[in-house]
Amino acid sequence: MKKINVKSVLFILFFMIVGGFLGIFIGMMTDGGNITPIDLLLVAAYFILSIVLHIIIHEAGHLVMGLLTGYTFLSFRIFSWVLVKQHNKIKLTKQKVPGTLGQCLLIPPEREEFIYKLYLLGGVLFNFLTSLLMISLIFVFPIFTIVFSGIGCVLGLMNLIPTGFNDGSTLKLANSSIENQELLFLQLVVNAKMMVGKKFTELPNDYFSLIAENPKHSYFNDFQEFLILGKGIEKRNWVEVATSLEKLWENLDSLILPYQLELKKEMLYYLLIRKQENEKLTELLKDKHLHKYLNMKTISNKRVLATKAYFYDQDLEKSFELINEGLSLKEKTPNLGEFLVESDNLMWLKEQITDIEANKLEKIN
Repeated sequence: MKKINVKSVLFILFFMIVGGFLGIFIGMMTDGGNITPIDLLLVAAYFILSIVLHIIIHEAGHLVMGLLTGYTFLSFRIFSWVLVKQHNKIKLTKQKVPGTLGQCLLIPPEREEFIYKLYLLGGVLFNFLTSLLMISLIFVFPIFTIVFSGIGCVLGLMNLIPTGFNDGSTLKLANSSIENQELLFLQLVVNAKMMVGKKFTELPNDYFSLIAENPKHSYFNDFQEFLILGKGIEKRNWVEVATSLEKLWENLDSLILPYQLELKKEMLYYLLIRKQENEKLTELLKDKHLHKYLNMKTISNKRVLATKAYFYDQDLEKSFELINEGLSLKEKTPNLGEFLVESDNLMWLKEQITDIEANKLEKIN
């Protein structure tokens, strides 16, 4: 039997209930009970506004509760707009993360003082709290109040009930074992260090010592596997890279969406750079979701596209163009450590291509 998607059920119930209430209220408040196109547009605008407001409120909840429990600000993203703190300065940039509408990243306190529950629950608490407070204005703004409060409650439940990699799932995993708490702390610390300019090879060695899967494998463990993969690519240790890729590939279908796309991207890069033409490469080159993902303007995507341009499309000019585009993305890359790693990867790629072209000329002469 196919597993029921909790989010889908909540959405259906939400729109049925709110739609019914809106029909009653609009009928009561419009002249003679006639609903005009303007009324419908107004309700649609309320829906859109409420969703945007609750996304902001949700991430603000993480921020406030995190700050109250010893965390410090790192970045705040709504859709693709990101406020990030680097070297005591706040800058605005853009970053898209598939499967997410917002994200608030904070630097955790020391491990001994690591409190995670309020930080993780902050978004849901703020959604519920603002929805409850808004009800006091129901006689002033009846339709907007119903829409705003309804959306707030549903979004809160969608994040609280463990599904995918939402707050509820993260909280459930962290509560399940000390090992998962260590992995959560590791993820937050790595994000913090790389945001301010640390590369994979500059992180402590113990970050790459696998933490046990307890009680079972999860996206917490996958994060550490990708950490090891990133270091392997930075070092150009292709044996280590191949091992990491194959290990992750065995569980491709169980990975969360952002990890699936990242894995496919790095597998494509590896197969191209190592000149391994096989069925897997053919499938990746035809993957529409991967193609769309690679069109996002990130420096790591430019690395993969530049590699494809030269080693597959045999387009030297396009490859160098993509490399230069990647190197120009410093101000548009929220994660400074990622930029430093990827700029080094791009310069290495450029050197490899230059050497290959030079060898071709020598053979001709």
